[in-house]
Amino acid sequence: MKRLVIDTETSGLHPDQHQVLTIGMSLIDVSPSKLQFVDDRHLFVKHDEYNLSKTAMKINRININEHHKQGMLPKVACKKVNQFLDVHSLTAIPILGHCVHFDKNFLRVMFEDEGLELPFSEEKEDTRYIWERLKKRGLVNPFKNAKLGTIAEHFGVDYSKAHNALDDCKITAKVYHKMLPLVNI
Repeated sequence: MKRLVIDTETSGLHPDQHQVLTIGMSLIDVSPSKLQFVDDRHLFVKHDEYNLSKTAMKINRININEHHKQGMLPKVACKKVNQFLDVHSLTAIPILGHCVHFDKNFLRVMFEDEGLELPFSEEKEDTRYIWERLKKRGLVNPFKNAKLGTIAEHFGVDYSKAHNALDDCKITAKVYHKMLPLVNI
């Protein structure tokens, strides 16, 4: 089954106050027995002005000056997202992420600010939510938190490149692949 994994790195926690800095998208073909990375994109988004949270910038380790030099305007980033979706006919494919509502909310605001509708399917799967369901069913340690790093460690997925939108997509995809056999129990 195909899934579009999305992730963002942002300048803070609030979509009405902070900006999308990077967008990661990875198209995967996944089943309990295979994980294939089909295509991906990593977009850097620059803004005229930034509202930067020190905590967010410490986590994502983005050098805003270097980022701004290689970034594209939000309107161009929206166009590139739409092109990626169009090339792969992805508007009806469920999106996948870790705390995916966070990323969708930031992307929705960015698209709306450009006068566009968010192009992603409303159908979504969230590795955080799946983890919580697995905990309730006694299939994973109920005392472990639902952070992506904790879940990745549990399933033996390398988390060393975390907090880069595209790498987080790949980590999320690998975690999801490891979760699938447990979901179907």
